[in-house]
Amino acid sequence: MRGLTYESLAQKLTKKYGKSVTPQSINNKLSRGSIKYIDVIRIAEVLDYKITWT
Repeated sequence: MRGLTYESLAQKLTKKYGKSVTPQSINNKLSRGSIKYIDVIRIAEVLDYKITWT
């Protein structure tokens, strides 16, 4: 939706959190449906989204 590639998202996550993230790892987690909530929070944060519960 933001026009980012997995590559650019991985770079943003690695830069912000100091932990190496690869485009393939993001793709694998999303494809398998095995992404952790903390990863979702971090992705939302680097994309300037806020997750709210209603």
